[in-house]
Amino acid sequence: MAIRKYTKKSDYWNQFNVTSNGAVPSNQVVPELLGEPFYTSDASYNDISTARAQLGSSQQTTTRTNRVAYRNPVDRFSSIRVGMLPYTYASDGVDVRDGIELCQKAYANIAIFRNAIDIMAEFTNTDVYLDGGTAKSRKFFEEWFKKINLTSIKDQYFRELYRSGNVFFYRIDGKFKAEDYAKLMNQVGSINPTNNRIPLRYILLNPFDISAKSAASFGFGGYEKILSEYEITRLRSPQTDED
Repeated sequence: MAIRKYTKKSDYWNQFNVTSNGAVPSNQVVPELLGEPFYTSDASYNDISTARAQLGSSQQTTTRTNRVAYRNPVDRFSSIRVGMLPYTYASDGVDVRDGIELCQKAYANIAIFRNAIDIMAEFTNTDVYLDGGTAKSRKFFEEWFKKINLTSIKDQYFRELYRSGNVFFYRIDGKFKAEDYAKLMNQVGSINPTNNRIPLRYILLNPFDISAKSAASFGFGGYEKILSEYEITRLRSPQTDED
């Protein structure tokens, strides 16, 4: 392939040409330093290297220490001391109201915390499968699960378990009819004949309102519910069967 000859037609680049003796054309400005520098160092790397060489290698140190590592800081555990315990002691018992309140506020205001709790509760709330027994007994428990709405109960249980770690249910019992109870006794002979009761409903209580009674050991202590003014008013003058 033939190469086309390039012919420079513009004289723009001629102003940058250097003369034969290396001088720059007179129409160009050469940068130069004017006056003394603002700061002049008295030391230089060469002077320091010479001084080190004169001292010899015997006085050179190979390690460095930090004085902070050998100095006791003031109130070294302050970040731990300002923390709070999840429980509070009193003369009549112990409660975890402050810790539960913080968990509930975090669940209500911090989206990533609420999403993590909801995801764990949804994955945990799986179906219940009955194994063993007779077909009639399994059918009975399946209908009982529908009556008490077991899916909703499990959802409330796991959500509160992951949120505050304290779950309290209030159980409402019901009684069998005489003919139904007699029929059930004939089919299942291990039922206590004096206890004609079956759970019909479970109400999840707010763990913020629960406190443990004063006892020598937490393993044998009882629990109390702190009633609000609204609850006390409804209990004094009940208006519904639930009240």
